[in-house]
Amino acid sequence: NLNGVKRPATFAPRDFPDIHLEVPFSLAKWKRWALHYYAVEAGKGIVTDFRGLRCDDDVDFTHSLYVDQWDWEKHIDLADRNVEYLK
Repeated sequence: NLNGVKRPATFAPRDFPDIHLEVPFSLAKWKRWALHYYAVEAGKGIVTDFRGLRCDDDVDFTHSLYVDQWDWEKHIDLADRNVEYLK
């Protein structure tokens, strides 16, 4: 929850009422966590295929509550975190 406002889609499965499940709504923090957790070396990255629900998004003809998103994240060295490298 990057902005502190979004509510996750949560539910208890019918056959497991004591289990609380949450459907993700954003990859942003997870991707950075995954780079660290899997010890992805600098210059390498990950590709994701994300499906999630965004309960608090504005729905219109180009936005829905369901998200199907391909994304990627690259581990860059601290020295490369500058405008020239990112261009």
